[in-house]
Amino acid sequence: MSTAPMSPYAAPQAQVEDLYENTDERAPVKWLTAQGRIGRWYYIAYGMGVPMLILLLAGLIFAASAAAGTAGMMIGMALGAAAYVFMIVTQILAGIRRCHDIDRSGWFLLLNLIPVVNLIVTLMLIFSQGTPGANRFGPRPQSASRGIRWLGAAMPISVVLIGILAAIALPAYQGYVERAKAAQVEGAAE
Repeated sequence: MSTAPMSPYAAPQAQVEDLYENTDERAPVKWLTAQGRIGRWYYIAYGMGVPMLILLLAGLIFAASAAAGTAGMMIGMALGAAAYVFMIVTQILAGIRRCHDIDRSGWFLLLNLIPVVNLIVTLMLIFSQGTPGANRFGPRPQSASRGIRWLGAAMPISVVLIGILAAIALPAYQGYVERAKAAQVEGAAE
């Protein structure tokens, strides 16, 4: 060890390291904000599951209010429009935070406006693993709870089930309409 005085022009000897590199700090997930990061499960649950539940609730409210008459139908339409706007906002905010998790700016989400590219971007947001550790948008997001994982797993299953039900119900309804028209024509001919 040298006892000679240090030169004021010598390089510093301190060990400097990244603030987040060796920590396992996890940020809590916030719902209605564009700041921070969310993982894949939260993105599927918040970005797709919650909006579908909102639309389902809005549809039920609209159906109930339409049965009440014209004034109720207008109220139902206003509530449905508000629910739709809220759904779009939650999807955009979830998409921005998911972009942050894969270390991309929220502006990356604008690629969803381009046909065919939007499919690639959506698949990337769903299947890309987030940045391990912290990135420029903050520490790693909180791990998904069991409920979030269930909601996220239910989304693809519900989309498939809705598709199957539509494939069964639409031809059956068309057959019903054709039989009703035929009965109406027969009734008018008599």
